[in-house]
Amino acid sequence: MKLNRNNKWMTAALSALMLTSVNAAEHGGDEARHRVKEGTRHDEAGGYINADFIYWAVDQGGLDYQYNSQVVGGVQGNYEVLDITRDKSWKPGFKVGIGMNTPHDNWGVHAQYTWLWFDSSDNQMRHDATNGQLCLWSNGQGLALDNYEAGGYAQWRMKFNDVFLSLNRSIYRHAKTHFQGEFGLRAAWNDQTVEVVQGAAAGNQTDRHTARQEFSSIGWRAASDCTWSFTEDNSFSFFSDFVLSLLAAKWDEHRWYDAAVTAGGALTDTALRGRATHYGIQPVVDINAGLRWQTTLDSADEDAYGFMIQAGWETQYWHENNKLIGWNDVEATDHNGSLSFSGLSLRAQFDW
Repeated sequence: MKLNRNNKWMTAALSALMLTSVNAAEHGGDEARHRVKEGTRHDEAGGYINADFIYWAVDQGGLDYQYNSQVVGGVQGNYEVLDITRDKSWKPGFKVGIGMNTPHDNWGVHAQYTWLWFDSSDNQMRHDATNGQLCLWSNGQGLALDNYEAGGYAQWRMKFNDVFLSLNRSIYRHAKTHFQGEFGLRAAWNDQTVEVVQGAAAGNQTDRHTARQEFSSIGWRAASDCTWSFTEDNSFSFFSDFVLSLLAAKWDEHRWYDAAVTAGGALTDTALRGRATHYGIQPVVDINAGLRWQTTLDSADEDAYGFMIQAGWETQYWHENNKLIGWNDVEATDHNGSLSFSGLSLRAQFDW
């Protein structure tokens, strides 16, 4: 009987502890939601618009256009490969978006468009009669691969467009932590052109090689948005966004070659032109992390407006996006490679 009496007391004590824990959890959850609400209206029914200023550096593999060679003791050596983007240049762009939060189980929708126009160029002249540059965009009919160049000029231009439409939902929320998931559609398209001009060391021939790629894609996009607040009212926080996309893509490739045989002559069109079309899956990875500040303009009003600003460092990686074609594999380098963006992203958001 004594053992049973002890078991009854233990059962009663555990039951009381569980009830106390449940009540505390419920109270804590209400308190947590109240504190989160003080800093933002993003979890309430309503709408919002966002505008981003982006300042990104762009890099792409496969843009080598020539190399500098040096003759030492009658032997070629000590060469340096030149890339069109070797001197990193930064370009501004923008994002604009609009979204809506619904009272239905924390679901919302968000649409956003990104624009960036980028160009980069590089050139280098031959320094002496022995050392020179070697063209990496030869077609086998123009300047031969073993013909030293008097100098070269290369330019790369790209217009980048990206848009998505996704559903989002608050998955986990605590006093200082918020995790949101997203899933939807993404479409992206870009148009890029590479132009390489080479002048012969002997004679007056000038070659111009031009390649163009038209890329278009559409597919799935999945994302996560994590926020960790470090102030009592949750106004300041650290955020990190991770995005993974798999897009059905099409690449239209164009390549042509022009030459001028005499000095100062016009670049005449030859019959050497090429075109190819590729289909495949384009994987994309986006990461953005930084600091965020948010507030309501009148915390005492249930219909108050919200405002948020954030500054983050964003990186995007487009695997093997560059599929520029060569001339029957006779060129000295592969013109394929991956596209990447990295740089500052500044956002302002207005909620109502």
